[in-house]
Amino acid sequence: MGNACRCHQPPENLQEEQVSNNPEVYQGNTDNPEDEKCEQQQFQKWRNIQEDDNQPLEEFREEVAKSNNGSRILLPAVTMKSGNIYEGEWLNQKKDGKGKFIWKDGSYFEGDFVQDKAQGIGKLVHVNGDQYEGEWQNDMANGHGVFIHFRGVKYAGQWKYDLQDGEGQETWPDGTEYKGTYKEGKRHGQGYMQFQDGSKYEGDFENNEICGYGCYTWKDGKQYKGQWLNNKMHGQGECIWKDGKSYKGEYADDKKNGYGVFTWASGKRYEGYWQDGKQHGDGIIINAEGVRREGSWEYGKPKNLD
Repeated sequence: MGNACRCHQPPENLQEEQVSNNPEVYQGNTDNPEDEKCEQQQFQKWRNIQEDDNQPLEEFREEVAKSNNGSRILLPAVTMKSGNIYEGEWLNQKKDGKGKFIWKDGSYFEGDFVQDKAQGIGKLVHVNGDQYEGEWQNDMANGHGVFIHFRGVKYAGQWKYDLQDGEGQETWPDGTEYKGTYKEGKRHGQGYMQFQDGSKYEGDFENNEICGYGCYTWKDGKQYKGQWLNNKMHGQGECIWKDGKSYKGEYADDKKNGYGVFTWASGKRYEGYWQDGKQHGDGIIINAEGVRREGSWEYGKPKNLD
């Protein structure tokens, strides 16, 4: 995103009025489908329990029927017509109480059941190594829980209808970390993100993207505070370089665009219009002694300076 910023002091000639592009925003790998981010995880395997032929085989029905007296009974492994296995407590011929449900492929759920549904505290482990442990309601992850992807991505926080929803924390194997708010499985609202390269962002997120108002600090100390859209600087903002340069004004699509003021470390500044990250249109150059020169620029090159 954007172009790498060349932060060297401009030479002492007219070309010094040309200003470099904005620093690049580090993206990391948090949006790579191959990483199977936590927000994309569904618990379809568990919901498929209800789609299976989930009645006990004939040879187990008599034992299961003993739970019809209104008291829970504990039974050893009961095989379903689907081939899946349940071992645990029964009540009125339904899985109810503590138990373990095992799929044919080796995946399993172990925890609390109420009327054939996961309800309470439980752990779901997929055969590929993915696992969720926490609160359940009506066969879905609801409440607080921890999801660990087999690639090492981890989410700990609030869930609603099998999706991250509320406050949570997500970490990646490369060291990237997010703390903040989620909505319907995506980073949404206020949050803080620390990237693997050392850069960081604190502010608004929308549908997994930096969007709204926030502060991004690059690993070399550059900092931007302002408005964002689709992971790009867009709207009013201010960028400050570590060597003392600064820009305050309008951005569009990650570049200076519109009216803005660029100030060099020496105190000299440009006040005027920009397009695609370059001075373009009417502007004023004011040197460190306060001497003003008015004129116009075309794609970063001065024209008709007084």
